[in-house]
Amino acid sequence: MENQNEATTKSKKNIIERYKDSYRKHPIIFNLVYIILTGCTILWLALIFLDFWTNHGEISTVPDVKGMTIEQASETLATSNLNMQIVDTVYSESATPGQIMDQQPKAGACVKPDGIVYLTINSFNSEPIRIYAPIIGTSELEASSNLKNYGFKNIVVRYVDTEYKDKLVLSATFNGIPIEVGSIIPKNATITLEVGRVPEIEIIDEIPGMSDSNGDVIVETTTDNMFDSF
Repeated sequence: MENQNEATTKSKKNIIERYKDSYRKHPIIFNLVYIILTGCTILWLALIFLDFWTNHGEISTVPDVKGMTIEQASETLATSNLNMQIVDTVYSESATPGQIMDQQPKAGACVKPDGIVYLTINSFNSEPIRIYAPIIGTSELEASSNLKNYGFKNIVVRYVDTEYKDKLVLSATFNGIPIEVGSIIPKNATITLEVGRVPEIEIIDEIPGMSDSNGDVIVETTTDNMFDSF
């Protein structure tokens, strides 16, 4: 038995000596082998950690949140261990402000727990409209027609006295802000047009010294009181 143990010890010593001898002869090769083995071990450990960190094998099914409000969508996604992020807005008159219009990933998709669902919502603000053609200096009819073609429905016309016969737009504003070419205006804004017109001529009964050839008296009516001058 002792002889067998001695033989085993000698065999181990011989292996170690041969290893040391080989290492002394080929140190570069041995070092490369060590590096490769170390890299493989680190990669293996990293994969194990990654599976643990990303809940490998666990999935959540994305619910359908289109048509919901933001609050409803948040609660629905939370029950599926999902988060949400609003990434875009659109405008639709048929949808309520804040309503979910689209989602990515789509309903039914399988994602990791705590994943993000990206949402597109209906804008809380009215659709913005850009003015491309001049309004001031055009006729009342032309200006009103163009604004209606843009989609504006709230148009208020105010007349002011002027010496010109043509009813031209003298100013155009919304919320007191002048409208120019390039202006961006909410579609539901109220637009006020000031249109010039010649004061009307009113025929009244004869007053001595103020009659015309037909015996009628001509008086201009203005925005001021017509009797202020008396």
